[in-house]
Amino acid sequence: MIVAASPSVSLELDPEHLLPLVRPSRSDSPVVWSVDVTRRAAWAARLAVGTLDEEEQERAAAFRYQTDRDAYTAAHVGLRLLLGLYLDMSPDRVRIIRQPCPNPNCGKPHGRPGVQGGEIHFSLAHTRGLVLLAFAGTPVGVDVEEIPNAEATAELGPCCTPARPRNSASSGPPNAHPPSAAPGPARRPISRPSALACPAERLWTT
Repeated sequence: MIVAASPSVSLELDPEHLLPLVRPSRSDSPVVWSVDVTRRAAWAARLAVGTLDEEEQERAAAFRYQTDRDAYTAAHVGLRLLLGLYLDMSPDRVRIIRQPCPNPNCGKPHGRPGVQGGEIHFSLAHTRGLVLLAFAGTPVGVDVEEIPNAEATAELGPCCTPARPRNSASSGPPNAHPPSAAPGPARRPISRPSALACPAERLWTT
């Protein structure tokens, strides 16, 4: 499921059918692309050497688990491929930069990622099995996370919502507030991740 603040187009990246793309303008809604990591992992691995820069290849190699390495590789190969189509250049020639840090006392390139010249704004997010890539004429943010199953929710829930002391006095009528330690309904497990895409000034992920 893709939830957007304004209507956007959800497209699946198909390496067999690639055409030049028109860059979204400032008045256009974000364009969101998805990459199925399971289906495209081998394709991304083949293109990685000639497409990713040295830093990206080193980061991909540093992942401990192959599933995480596949997601990162597919995300960055897909990003460069789409940026190349939007900017009419070879993917390996796309120069991805970091904006200055929002902290005025820092000044180092710790900020939002972008492309040289700022002709298009993008954001990417990946989890095991799925990549989302958002493009827009203004700063944009996208995120995707896998929803935990019921067992993980039950185990971690009490850590995130500590119980109220049982002997604490209450000034309200009896049963005005149910015990905070009472277990809530477990969320039904969902097999596919959920995603969010919306224009944002300081929402990004790599």
